[in-house]
Amino acid sequence: MNYENIFKSAEDKLEQKKQKKLKEYGLDDNSIKEFRSKIKQVSEDESNTMAFLLSNSLINMKSKLVNEKRIDYILEGANVNYIREKTPKRTLLELAIRAHNFEVCLALIKAGANINLYDVNLNQIYIKLSMEFNMPELLEILILLGANCNYKNLYIQKPPDYAKYLKQKNIEKGKDEKSIIKCIEILEKYTKTEEENEFINFLKTINTPKEKAETEVIEDAIKELEEAIDDCSKVLGENYQKKLRK
Repeated sequence: MNYENIFKSAEDKLEQKKQKKLKEYGLDDNSIKEFRSKIKQVSEDESNTMAFLLSNSLINMKSKLVNEKRIDYILEGANVNYIREKTPKRTLLELAIRAHNFEVCLALIKAGANINLYDVNLNQIYIKLSMEFNMPELLEILILLGANCNYKNLYIQKPPDYAKYLKQKNIEKGKDEKSIIKCIEILEKYTKTEEENEFINFLKTINTPKEKAETEVIEDAIKELEEAIDDCSKVLGENYQKKLRK
């Protein structure tokens, strides 16, 4: 069976669904391009100053600064990959997640924030935080944009395992578990078991030039063997007929 067309068709359908979902949040290619065209080009010092001011507004929970103004910092050229030096060191996207500020998270991602960072325990920071701070929509967006959700941390724990742990903690503390259940559903949709990955990788090797060559050799060998068996059968049949005539 030729699996190339099957995979191509499946990948095309997945890409269509992905783009449709991203468009809902203004994260399709055209929307991102339009947003980035509005960002001012400023010096490195100015960029870091804007980022510092944005970080302060995200840390200060009593800040009256509205999200439009926070996003203005980004449009004014804030360094979206700025890391606040004070311990603990945190990126703007991490601060926005901790502030549960979905709009600023989207703006940072649109502006080009790096979404694939890991902590000392090898957790994908933003995947982990979006679960901890009950942001399933952000979790799905990160995955659709390429954030790794199939990693294992130092404790051999994958994101679905951690999400189930968080769900149990919420139950124990009497907290609402709807958001973390949604996170679990999203992770189960996009993550794969080792067995699934192995099977998919195996299928993808079929019909490669090497596989085709090997298959042709095997098919030729089988054909030759079948012909040899037929020849033997004919000879044996003829000999048997001769014996019967005697």
